[in-house]
Amino acid sequence: MLAEAPWEIAVMSKMGKEFAEWLRPADVVDFIQHFPEVKDDICAAVILAVLKEPLATYQFINSMRALGPAASRGNASAAALHVALGHIMTSMDGCPNAHEVEQLARQGVSRFMGPASVARSLGVIRKTGGEKKKKTSSLTIKLGKTKQPYVVEDVPDKRIHEFCRRGCVLEDAWRRAKECTSLEEAAKILRSISASILKGHVLFPPGMDSDATRMHFFCIAAGHQYPVDFVTRKLLIGLLHTGSAIPQDWGNVSIDLLRDVSADASEYLELFRNKAGTKRVTAGELSELLLGTPTNAIYVSMWACLWRGVAKDRSKDDLAKIGRAMDDGTFQQLAHTLKDELGVTPHPDTVAARLLDCGQKKRPR
Repeated sequence: MLAEAPWEIAVMSKMGKEFAEWLRPADVVDFIQHFPEVKDDICAAVILAVLKEPLATYQFINSMRALGPAASRGNASAAALHVALGHIMTSMDGCPNAHEVEQLARQGVSRFMGPASVARSLGVIRKTGGEKKKKTSSLTIKLGKTKQPYVVEDVPDKRIHEFCRRGCVLEDAWRRAKECTSLEEAAKILRSISASILKGHVLFPPGMDSDATRMHFFCIAAGHQYPVDFVTRKLLIGLLHTGSAIPQDWGNVSIDLLRDVSADASEYLELFRNKAGTKRVTAGELSELLLGTPTNAIYVSMWACLWRGVAKDRSKDDLAKIGRAMDDGTFQQLAHTLKDELGVTPHPDTVAARLLDCGQKKRPR
């Protein structure tokens, strides 16, 4: 099957189980680490998922700890969440985590996620200038690589109240997801939760028109489905890694189901449907083929997306050199060196660029 696959798929099989797990993007590793502290609150779990940057999630967890009982669910949590996100924004002033941002911004999801996007979507910050608005704060900060100036709002916006209200409505569904003993059922519930909390899906009667129904979070209003896919996968990853009842048995899971919990490059999964004659390839078999273990199926499309970024705009000779470096361990050694240098797990494209003596120079997109 690999003989017919694109380079970015074939190269995945060269990573092996240990290196593939070590090279997971920093936001995934960080989410798994912090998820146990937020798993009882769906709003906090979603925020943790979409903040992405480890410095921001570290500040978020610390802020929620400090708030204690004030961070409980309900309308009171809107004020607590506003305070926690406000603290994060001030700590991110001037982009102190430039290396993290550089590596995570190479993924397409950066267009929708990250501290500034989350805080803007929930009304915690707003861009300076533009339309006139009653002044509610005098604190101005600069975020991200571009040092975009924002104003931090003092008063919780109606958007963050609606976000938390949706979390309250979804408490029972979240409890059922955590108690699931079926991957298929868990995936179905988590997708409904993600669509509901981000888009208001199934929470409002058909035809209902109000300010609440028009509140979409994290760029969903622009027609993007990606955030729903992204949150669905992150929540499932969190549950799978924290001793939930969901079995990590991908041996009987179809590629169709795997697509339902895949946030990126899922079109590659089509390459493996019915490729073994009349026998359908399972998600577990695909994971073992590409990642060296049947238990990492949920990461297949993620790696396809990351390696596609490596392949883009590179010559066949360069890709062959990268493949040889994977075979002899040079690529893996360089990845470890770069992590020590940057303080964060490097994107495979960063490793490839250094390998090819391109440094950090940005290639055409």
